Amino acid sequence: MFRTLPVQLLSTFSSTYPAGDNDGLLWAGRGVSQLASAGVGFRWRALSLALAPEVTWSENRFFDTVPYGRSGAQRFGNAFYGNGIDLPQRFGAGPWAAWGPGQSYLRLDHWNVALGLSTENLWIGPGVRSSILMSNAGPGFPHVFLGTSRPADIWIGNAGALIFWGRLERTPYIA
Repeated sequence: MFRTLPVQLLSTFSSTYPAGDNDGLLWAGRGVSQLASAGVGFRWRALSLALAPEVTWSENRFFDTVPYGRSGAQRFGNAFYGNGIDLPQRFGAGPWAAWGPGQSYLRLDHWNVALGLSTENLWIGPGVRSSILMSNAGPGFPHVFLGTSRPADIWIGNAGALIFWGRLERTPYIA
């Protein structure tokens, strides 16, 4: 059975300094930033599929950054973390645009076991506002997974399991 996925249009405006929180592919730079997503889903017995690409654009107006002492794209890297974390202060000197596969997946569920390929965000950790381990503060990433389809009742609460393997790509703002 085919279904259309909700159309998502997000728009932010930051007048003085960029600010965003768990926005996925959207980088809420200074000025206007926007994200659009739409897609289709399919389910047949134990097989499900969603194709939900995203596209984003940020005005990325000028704002002061902490000098990093590097040239080229790496001058926008984070002076506080160096190469320890890929957390740029800014995504280049002008408008910034990107696209990605978004919250797309191919999944097989049988009994209480799920196996699949995905580019969805993973929210892993005990935090409510900050997951601590993984969140949707950046775009999802390509990964394969094996886990429970839904949490199991273990008398003192619910428990689930997830094993995944994926690859993260670095931005050009880190060496």
